[in-house]
Amino acid sequence: MNRLKKIMLSPWTSGVLFALAAVLLLTGVIGGARAAMSDQTQVYVSGTSLYSIGVSMYENDDPNPVAFRNYVVNEDGTANGTWSVGSRPLLQNMVAEGKTFSSGTLYDEKLYVGNTGNIDEYVRVTLYHYWLKDGKKIQSMSPDMIKLVTAEGSGWLLDKQASTEERMVFYYSSILPVGATTEPVLKGITVNLDEQKAKPVVTTETWKDSNNVIHTRRVYAYEFDGSIFCLEAEVDAVQTHNAAAAIRSAWGAVVSVSESGGLSLAH
Repeated sequence: MNRLKKIMLSPWTSGVLFALAAVLLLTGVIGGARAAMSDQTQVYVSGTSLYSIGVSMYENDDPNPVAFRNYVVNEDGTANGTWSVGSRPLLQNMVAEGKTFSSGTLYDEKLYVGNTGNIDEYVRVTLYHYWLKDGKKIQSMSPDMIKLVTAEGSGWLLDKQASTEERMVFYYSSILPVGATTEPVLKGITVNLDEQKAKPVVTTETWKDSNNVIHTRRVYAYEFDGSIFCLEAEVDAVQTHNAAAAIRSAWGAVVSVSESGGLSLAH
């Protein structure tokens, strides 16, 4: 989170509109019987004051964006000087009402991007998945236990060089016209509380009952007990004018742009 917060403090970069980050925190309960949910959504911003750019992130079939940032334009088309910004938690309906969270279950979770500005643009989405406990990342719990079903190859390009074990970077391979939306970049999520990947700490408890009989039992405390899995989605946009240079300046990526506007990674 500290890395993301630094975005707000960094100098504005030419061509970038902004980044939206939506975070879900889900506390796993040992045994998988229940899961207590808490959620948090934050918006991170960096970019120029390019007044006609705007972008929104949508979740599943909800027509209302889960996060957005659009420059406000007056009725006469003049710049208003303000931004319309909003966000709300992701994954609020991941577990159906009356149901409990289940390890290993594939849950529908579609995330896609819409151009809600006044000029065409290119977009990038970064997905983060990792574990927290007591506010700190759990390095020994693999992000692979949080399986993201993505849409690589369906209009989205995975930048493998920019991706890590806990981060996946995608570029939309086409210009996103005004008023249009992308194909979903994320399609589903599965959380596997795998005992082989989260080995228990075993302790022994001994006590006497009222008849002075000694009892002994072994207690298995799993590392994921009390832990939180985190999913973040971040979207950036740049203008199409001089796109290759703008993308390299803003995102540090070397891309090729065809005459028709198709985007491809140079590596």
